[in-house]
This record gives sequence, C-alpha cells and structure tokens, in this order.
Amino acid sequence: MTFVRPIMEYGSSIWSPYMKNHIITIESVQRSFTKTLCRRCNIPFNSYMDRLQKLNIRSLEYRRLENDIIMVYKIINKLVDLQFESIFEFYKSPYNTRRHKYCLKLASFKYMAYKHTFANRAAKVWNDLPAKLVTTTSFLFSKNC
Repeated sequence: MTFVRPIMEYGSSIWSPYMKNHIITIESVQRSFTKTLCRRCNIPFNSYMDRLQKLNIRSLEYRRLENDIIMVYKIINKLVDLQFESIFEFYKSPYNTRRHKYCLKLASFKYMAYKHTFANRAAKVWNDLPAKLVTTTSFLFSKNC
C-alpha cells in the first residue's frame, strides 16, 4: 500500500476520473491488493467494503475526493502557492442564508470537457460541506498531501 497508493493518487487534483469505467479500473488495483492481503493473512471478508473496513483504509475514490477538499482549503487559506482568483470565485449573494460564507461559484462551461475540471468538481463538494468543517483548522486540513 505504501508504495502503490502515492503513485495512484499523485496529481489526483489535476486528473480525477469521472467516467465509471475509469473509476472501476483504478479502484481494481486496490481491490485486488486487499483481496490478496486478506487471503494471505487469513482475514475473513465478504466484500470489498468489508475488506476496507477490516484493514482500516478508504477507497481510492473517497481519498481523491478528500484530497480535492484539502486542496481547496489550502488554496483558500493561501497554504499553497496558487492564486485563489485564478481558480475560484466566492459565491456572493444577499440571499445566501443556508450556505457557509466560503461558498464557491460554479462556473458554467460551453464544452462538457470542462465540466469535470478540478475547480468545478471540488467546488460542488466544498459547497456541500457544513460551515463548521469549512472554517476549522483540524487535522484533516493540516495533512500534507
């Protein structure tokens, strides 16, 4: 895991699969590894999710999502050398009563290819986070990734 996972996750903010067959293909690497590991260590399991739970690891899809959220946090708080304005824009509305103050504006694109870019993909997830989590400085966002 320690050797393969960093390679699988490298650059996930730049390229993250959105087509189901690509997600399944990438996830199959971890799926295969966990199956082999559980069999060699005589760990009983019923499914892939069961293996993940017993090995205390998360799916690669979940980790890519987590990495996106962490990257957004780092960009907003200037913890990385990227200009916020070149990637995101805050959603400003006087009627914004149900969202947190760090809501990001979703861009509209003429071409479908841009729909799944980091900015749009991450903004959708970021906007759904509760205000308490977005404004925290907890361990989740202090991770080096």
